Amino acid sequence: MTSKSGIHTYSVSKELTFRQYAEIRQNASGYGQPYQSSWNGEEKSTIKRTYRFEQFPGIHLTLYDIMKDEYNAGIKRVNIQIEPCRVLGDTDPAALFSPTRENYRALLRHLESVFTILAVPGDPDTMPICRVDVTKNFFLESSAMVQSYLHVFKKSLIPRDYRLEKFRQGKAKDPQRANQHSHCIKANHVTVLVYDKIDQLKMIGREDERVTRNAILRVEVQMKRKKFQQYVSENAMGNRAILKELYRQRETILKGYFKKMGLTLGDHFIYERAKQQIKRNIKKPEQQARMLLLLRKCSDCQNLTQAIKYLKEQTRVSTKQINAILEKFRKLGVSPISLPNANGLIFLPQLGR
Repeated sequence: MTSKSGIHTYSVSKELTFRQYAEIRQNASGYGQPYQSSWNGEEKSTIKRTYRFEQFPGIHLTLYDIMKDEYNAGIKRVNIQIEPCRVLGDTDPAALFSPTRENYRALLRHLESVFTILAVPGDPDTMPICRVDVTKNFFLESSAMVQSYLHVFKKSLIPRDYRLEKFRQGKAKDPQRANQHSHCIKANHVTVLVYDKIDQLKMIGREDERVTRNAILRVEVQMKRKKFQQYVSENAMGNRAILKELYRQRETILKGYFKKMGLTLGDHFIYERAKQQIKRNIKKPEQQARMLLLLRKCSDCQNLTQAIKYLKEQTRVSTKQINAILEKFRKLGVSPISLPNANGLIFLPQLGR
C-alpha cells in the first residue's frame, strides 16, 4: 500500500453588493446554466446558484441570495471552490496540491484571469478562505481492498458531536450508489468523507481520464474556517501561507481524525481469527470476556459506537473501563472492527500507520 496526501480543493468567499451580484450572475450565465436550489428557514430564505464551467476546469462558482423578508434586500455572497491541480492543467483526477511559491503564483495567474472574466471583485490571494479539504489517497491492490476499508470506516466510531451524513438528490448523481461507496460523518465546522475514488470518477463520467492506479481509497477532511484556523498561526498572512501551513500539518490532521474514529487500534482480521488472537494472548478471564463481547457486538451492531453503548448498558462497564478495553486491543494490535467474509480478505493492515 502506498499513499499520498495534499490539498484537494479550497474555497474563497466574499460578500457582494447587489450590483456585483447581478454582474457576476450575468457573466457566469454566459458560460453555462447554474444548478439552482432554494430553502426556507425560520428567519430567512436562501437561493443558491452553482455554476460549473467547461471553459474553466477546476473552478465552481456559487452565488447565494439570502433574504430575511420582502422589505430587506438581504445578503449577497459569492463562493468559489478551487481545485488547484485541475486549474493548473494536471490531467490526473486523483492529483493533490502541494503549495510551493512557483505553482501558487501560476495558480494565481489563472485565477486572476477567471475573476476578471466573471467580474468577481477582489484579489484571489487575499479573498478570505472559507474551507480547505486536506486529503489523502490510499493506492490499494484491488477494489475488494477499497470496499473492505470502506466497511471498516462504516463500522468505526462516530465521535461526540458528529453525525452520519448521507448523499441525497442534488448532492450526487446517483445518491444510492454514492452512499454505497462512501462513508461520511459531519460536525458543525468539519466533514470527514471517505470514498472509492475510481467508482466516483465512473459515476460522474470521468472514468476515461488518466488515473495512476485502478483502486484508490480517498479520505477528505473538509474544514471550514473556524476549524482550520486551529492549525494556522495568527501570523499567517495571505492565502498561500494558510494553505502552506495546512499542507505542512496534513498528516497530523488526518491521523487525528483516524484516532477519533477508533481506527488506530490495530490491524483488521476476519472475526474468527481476531477471536483466536484474543483468546491466545489475553489471559485474564474478565478482560478476555469483555474484549470478545466488544468484538462480537461490533460485528453485529451498526458500528463501534453502538457496540460500546451496548456494553455500557448491558454489562454496566464505565467509560474508564471501555477505554481500558480499547487500550488492550491497541496493545494486542487487533482492531475490534473485523472484516466481512464476503469480500474474500482475511487481513487488512491498520490504515495510515
